[in-house]
Amino acid sequence: MNKKFPHIESKVLDNIINKAINFWMVMSVFAFLFQMYRATVISFGWIEVIQSVMIASIWPVVAARKRLSLRFKSTYVAAASASVAYLGIIKYGLMAAGFSIIPMTALVFALYFSQRTFTWFYAFNVFFLGLMAMFYTTGVMNHIIPSEFFITSFSHWMMFVIASMF
Repeated sequence: MNKKFPHIESKVLDNIINKAINFWMVMSVFAFLFQMYRATVISFGWIEVIQSVMIASIWPVVAARKRLSLRFKSTYVAAASASVAYLGIIKYGLMAAGFSIIPMTALVFALYFSQRTFTWFYAFNVFFLGLMAMFYTTGVMNHIIPSEFFITSFSHWMMFVIASMF
């Protein structure tokens, strides 16, 4: 934060996060609907349950955004986005729509948290993605759904489109 004008910077950051949360709320409705549709076609396991809860949990945060602190909102956006992204990567590997959410999450960490916290997030991200790459390429983890399905699935494409908007 700027030491000369902390109030102004805080107000700008709060405005940015409120707009992001509003946008995320609108997109989360579509993401939730496509998640439910995709679940009827693929599966609805523990990963989809947690992702659906994280997606739907934005709605009360939007309703209370004026009363919530900047710290809470930025932490919530970072945690919820990262959770949805990493869970998708665990289940779908390279086919996960969550890959496009990670840069936005990194931006939230860079804007709202300390350099040290951002560095930890960056290190975790590299470690996690490297670990997933190793697991998928060595056969420790396997796609339970053929990749061809993802390429021809409208609902999965829409998850990519929605995730890329975050």
